[in-house]
Amino acid sequence: MKKAHLLVLTAVMMGLVGMLASCTDEDQTKPTKSKQVTITPFQTTNEAFNRVVGWLTDSSVLLQVKRDGQTEFFSYDIYSGKQKLLYQTSDMISDVSISADYAYFLVYAASSKDDASIKIFKTATGEKIAERQTPPVTMNFYWNQDTPEKLMLVAYDQDWQYRTYVWNFLTGQDEEIQTLSPFVAWYSDNLYLMRFHSNEKSELSDLYLEDIRDAQNQSLVIANILQFGVNDNLLVTLEKSEDEKELVYDFRTVGFQTMFKYTQPREYDDMGTFIPYFDTNFDQDHFLVFEPYESQKLGETPGQYRLVEVDPKAGTSQTIMELMENQPLESSPNGKLALYGYQFDKVIDTKTKQLITLVDLPKSAY
Repeated sequence: MKKAHLLVLTAVMMGLVGMLASCTDEDQTKPTKSKQVTITPFQTTNEAFNRVVGWLTDSSVLLQVKRDGQTEFFSYDIYSGKQKLLYQTSDMISDVSISADYAYFLVYAASSKDDASIKIFKTATGEKIAERQTPPVTMNFYWNQDTPEKLMLVAYDQDWQYRTYVWNFLTGQDEEIQTLSPFVAWYSDNLYLMRFHSNEKSELSDLYLEDIRDAQNQSLVIANILQFGVNDNLLVTLEKSEDEKELVYDFRTVGFQTMFKYTQPREYDDMGTFIPYFDTNFDQDHFLVFEPYESQKLGETPGQYRLVEVDPKAGTSQTIMELMENQPLESSPNGKLALYGYQFDKVIDTKTKQLITLVDLPKSAY
């Protein structure tokens, strides 16, 4: 009898092991049932809604809407639905951007055809803490991650000639600096990276490290890249592989040494390599990127992609979602959620692998 009981127990244990193994082998892209996220969609109309600008905290975002001739900016808690008006204006909005530490946001707007300004606000209260007058020109903004109150401004004239400024909006220091290229990103308090395209016939460019305190202090750090991104001193360069069908994401340390390489199929057109959207709010544990299913020349109809999460520190990757459209991404500060879409009107839960509506827009009637 004891032997019979032992055989039965052994069979049960083997069955349980088999069940656990089959669960482990299941498709990793299927939604998990642990802690489903409940988001309260923002209710609005197509006419009023402009966009979700970006994250303010792990649970709130900055919204931009148009009401009664005024553009309004307010914080929105994605769980409770609570709103807080931060700023409103009748000026024509050109750009809005949130600082790397989420403590500030800027509004670049024109009050007339001859006058514009950059205004800096606290995200917690909406208090205006600085303002800079400027001609109404095309301008790009780059927040310093080590010193959040330090901004790099790249302003273009009508002939697409550019001038670069460094503005500390707390101290009032504002100076023009010389850069070889307008394609820049901060790397530390005083150092920045610059992508310089020396050969117009090639899609490849070189990456330099420069110091705002010394215009002559330029160092070539990486040659022959397609694009780059930097966050929290972690650098990723996008490069061509020896295999023309592959695109390489090379994650590098502060000293520019390779930490991990991730390879995906390369898409291209007559202009060269096509780079899908990737999350610029990445860190050593979390990087989101859209990946094509195969290497191919782009057609007239948009393709579909899988959303992949890469862990550069561990050197691993996993598919989050399948059959996605290639649209902008921005992960939350803790990396658990990601804004998705051209207006950031959806949220991706990277843990439960769900696509959730953040802004509830009425469907068009035909």
